[in-house]
Amino acid sequence: MKWMDDLLDTIDNARTEVELLTRIVSTAKHLGFDYCAYGIRIPIPVTRPKVVMSNNFLPSWRQRYTQCEYIAVDPTVQHCTKSTVPIVWDEQMTQQNPQMWEEARAVGLAHGWAQSCLDGRGSGGMLTLARPNDPITTQELAANQKYMRFLVQVAHQGFLRVLTPHWQLPQEKSLSRRECEVLKWAADGKTAHEIGLILSLSRETIKFHLRNAGSKLGVHNCTATVVRATSLGLLV
Repeated sequence: MKWMDDLLDTIDNARTEVELLTRIVSTAKHLGFDYCAYGIRIPIPVTRPKVVMSNNFLPSWRQRYTQCEYIAVDPTVQHCTKSTVPIVWDEQMTQQNPQMWEEARAVGLAHGWAQSCLDGRGSGGMLTLARPNDPITTQELAANQKYMRFLVQVAHQGFLRVLTPHWQLPQEKSLSRRECEVLKWAADGKTAHEIGLILSLSRETIKFHLRNAGSKLGVHNCTATVVRATSLGLLV
């Protein structure tokens, strides 16, 4: 428990993305991994969601991974977008894209482990731990996986805290309780007239709340307002 408490304090005290990564890398090395990466998916815009990557990989590999768009064919990413069950790199996985894995091994990424973290605010993240030597054994997982999985959770919360101000609404533009209530009913497919009947408000009042919410979110119709509010986790 002390290890977990110390890790929480360490992550909570990080103020920048660089500080956060440095502390995660240090923890990863204590767990036996030379390299680590955390990618977090920013939920907007919906058609082009951005993935922010932080890692201590060699610059040549970061450039190669981006240029070749390996994120689109990386089986660990494909797994982690669908499941939060941890995955260990294995021979079957590396056969899916042998060139990518051969290049990864050449820069010290031969054996690895990954797990995703999903939350109710529309964002998802993925932690990768990797090293050049020594396959990950079942004995190692039995001893350390609980710590590795805990690191995933605190890393996600840390990156959310550091990065969220870049895409969340400023406090002065936060949605009111009534605006959220109206948007929830709109998300369930109710019209302005129907929402008005449910909430005992006029149709024009409902439309007023929808317009206000859309203005705060930077969109101009009801559908876009509902989608953006949902993507940002504002209707939870």
